Amino acid sequence: MAEILINRFKASEIEPESWDTFIKSSPQAAVYALHGYISAIREDWEAFIIEEKGNWIAVMPFILNKKGPFHFLPQAPLTQYWGIFFEQVDAKPYQRLSKQGKIIEHICREIEGIELIDFNLAPNFPYALPFHWNSFELKTRFTYQLDLRLDLEQLEANLESSHKRQNRKAKKSGFGLKWDQSFEQFELLFQKNLEVGNDLSAGDPRILPLLRKLHSYLKESKQGYLHTIIDSENRTLAAALFGVLGGNMYYLIGAQDPKAQSSGAMTYLMWESILKGKEEGVHIFDFEGSMIPGIEQFFRKFGSRPVPYLQLYKNNLPLWAKWLRKLIS
Repeated sequence: MAEILINRFKASEIEPESWDTFIKSSPQAAVYALHGYISAIREDWEAFIIEEKGNWIAVMPFILNKKGPFHFLPQAPLTQYWGIFFEQVDAKPYQRLSKQGKIIEHICREIEGIELIDFNLAPNFPYALPFHWNSFELKTRFTYQLDLRLDLEQLEANLESSHKRQNRKAKKSGFGLKWDQSFEQFELLFQKNLEVGNDLSAGDPRILPLLRKLHSYLKESKQGYLHTIIDSENRTLAAALFGVLGGNMYYLIGAQDPKAQSSGAMTYLMWESILKGKEEGVHIFDFEGSMIPGIEQFFRKFGSRPVPYLQLYKNNLPLWAKWLRKLIS
C-alpha cells in the first residue's frame, strides 16, 4: 500500500471546485459538506485532506472552537452529519476497509490533543470500529428517510391517515404553494414565533443570520430552495428550507405561523415539497430526524423509516471543567 499523507488546510486554502467535485463523488456525499454550504456556516472552517500518490482519498471538514485553554471539535450548526468523506473505490471489502481504517487512524492521531470532540458520521459511513478502538464513544442516533423511488400510489398509501386529512383540509381552505421564495418569508414567520415565546433558534442568536447566508448560497448555487404555503389572502402560513445534492433532498428547517398550527399548512408544505422533489428526480428525502417523540412521529407519518447514524464523542476535559461542554455550540 502506498504511503498515506494527511494535511490540514484552512478553508481559504481549498479550491472550492476541487473540494465539491470530491464531495459529490463520495459515497458519503451530503449537501452539508459542500464548500459554499460550510462557508455560509463558518468562514474559518478547516479540513484534513488525505492523499495517496498525489490523489485525494478522503477529506474531513471541521470547525475548531476554543474556550479558555480548551479546544472543542463540535458538529457544526445546521449540519446533520459530517465526519470523513471517502473516495469511491472499486476494491475488495477487506482491502477497502483496511485503507479506510488507516485513514481513520491518521485522523485520530491528528485530533488526539483536542479536549472535547462531538460530531456525527453519515448514515452510510462504512467502518466506525477504529474510532471505538481509539476510545471514542459511539452513540446511535436516527434520521428519517423516505424512498421516493416508490411509485406515487405507494407513497400515498404509506401516508398516515391524519396527514392525509390535513392535506385535504389545506386544499379545501384554498392554500397555495410558492416555490423558491425569498428569505424574508421565513424571517417573517421566525419573528411571529418569537412574539409568542416560541424561539426557533433555541436561544442561539446566530441561527437567523446563518440561515440568511445559507439560503443565499443554496439559491445561487441551485443546491436548494425555500418553499412556502400561502392562504387565500396571500399571507404566508408556513415555510421550509431544503437542500439538494446527488439525488438526495434534505429538510433543513421549517417555520409555521403560530396562528396556523391546526391548519395543516406545514404537513401540506412538506408533502407537496416531497412530491416536487420526486418529479425532479430525487431518490431519497431526508427529514434529518429527531430524537424528540412528537417530531419523530410527525416525520414517521409521511411513511419514512428510521435510519441510524453514529455520533462520535470523546471528553478529555478535566473533571472540574466538564461544565464547559455547553459552550462548544
